[in-house]
Amino acid sequence: MTFEAIKLLEPAHVDKIWRMCHIDDGLVVQEVLKGSPADKFGIERGDIVECFNGEPISNTVELENRLMNTCKGLSDNYNDLIEVHISVGVFHTLKKQRRIGELTVSVSDLGEVIARDPTVS
Repeated sequence: MTFEAIKLLEPAHVDKIWRMCHIDDGLVVQEVLKGSPADKFGIERGDIVECFNGEPISNTVELENRLMNTCKGLSDNYNDLIEVHISVGVFHTLKKQRRIGELTVSVSDLGEVIARDPTVS
């Protein structure tokens, strides 16, 4: 998935999101890889990622830092893949519905890879 922070959008777009969804913070999904766990979970372009592990998320740097902090201390070898369990709160803009997806993510110093499909809670 690729994202753009709501706070970095054009003011007219931010206003439209607020009027339609009553959301003024989070990450707007720009692209979802077909067949990916995010796609299978039902995340679509335009949906909004509101939280990561129950904490509000405002930008991609915050998301990356939280993901890396989740992995901190789990391995001394940076070449290892580390599996962590995370939850992602998503607002589906077309359905006007919030869902939380539980994911298992494999993380390395090269980036993260989704290891299995999410479940809905």
